[in-house]
Amino acid sequence: MDSDEKDIVEKLLKDDDSTEEEITKRQWQILDAAVKVFSEKGFEGSRTSDIAKEAEVAEGTIFKYFKTKKELLKGLMIPLILKFFKPMMFNSLENIMKKGKDRPIDEVMKDIMIDR
Repeated sequence: MDSDEKDIVEKLLKDDDSTEEEITKRQWQILDAAVKVFSEKGFEGSRTSDIAKEAEVAEGTIFKYFKTKKELLKGLMIPLILKFFKPMMFNSLENIMKKGKDRPIDEVMKDIMIDR
């Protein structure tokens, strides 16, 4: 895992929703355009110039927020994870922990592994 991926994971594991709030209107515009272009042309067939045109921004604006096209793709995952997977994961873990506070740690870990 590279340092950018570690930063993303650390942001996702924070208890608050500040990551979503940190995404600017311009970034949302770019992300929305990227979803459309990637779905029409596929990741490999898409160019950042296509995304810029769809987002109605200069191509350089994309690189202000996302260093590479791959990073842009990763950026699409953050809102998805925040909205859907993070709550499911924490709810599931909370339910496992509620089964009994006095359970041995190996039973708790086994339940977590089965759940995952």
